[in-house]
Order: sequence, then C-alpha cells, then structure tokens
Amino acid sequence: MPSAGAIHPVHILVCDPSRALWQRYDGERHAFHGLGAVPAGLLSACAAMVPWGQGRILFFAAEPGMTAAKYNDAVSLVLRDAGVLQGCAAIAAEALDLSFCLLGLTGDPWVSALSQEGKLRGVGAALVGSRA
Repeated sequence: MPSAGAIHPVHILVCDPSRALWQRYDGERHAFHGLGAVPAGLLSACAAMVPWGQGRILFFAAEPGMTAAKYNDAVSLVLRDAGVLQGCAAIAAEALDLSFCLLGLTGDPWVSALSQEGKLRGVGAALVGSRA
C-alpha cells in the first residue's frame, strides 16, 4: 500500500454494531485485536447516515505524529494516505461483491478518545457489507 515515506500512519478499526466492539486490523499478523466498547454516540451518528443491517463499520484512525516526525505540514500527507487506503478498501469490496459506502464523517472525537496520549485522529468512516 502506498504511503508517504512508507510510514503507514493509518490504521483500520472495525466495528461490529451488533456487539458494539472496536477491533484493530493488524496487517503484519493478518489478525484483529480487540480495543473495547464503541461509544453509543458514534453508532447513532453512523446509523443516522446509513442503516448498517448486517454490515460492519470501518474507521480509519491516523497517527499524524508518525508522518510529522519526518515531514513538515504532514496533515495533507496523512489525509492522502487515508484516501488511498479508503480507495483500496472500496476496490477490494467490489472485487468481493460487497457494498462499500464512505459515511462522510471522520469519527475524530471518538477515535481520538481511544488514545490517552492523544496520538490518534479519525480520518474517515465507511460501511461495508453484503449486497443482498
């Protein structure tokens, strides 16, 4: 996956709304790691945009400090990285005959709360699920 300086500051968080739990995808181990409960306010904000049915909500969480350690004005690069990752997720969903819809919110207030050190920022959210 392309990334400015091969830094890869964007993580994919998955939420199963029926269980209201966060999971982080670990690309090196190809596994999910639990992160705890998703705030109810976040689920209601997503549901107001698109009913998820049996789908999953993806959140794109960035660590801008990783890119800022190497580049000036890193925010633009982080947002571009997030866009590339979101585009690849959309292409993969199409190849797997799944629906994919960007939700038009960053999820930042909720994603930022996941890191006590303030290292995370929300840079997008999407719904992925069956077309049936």
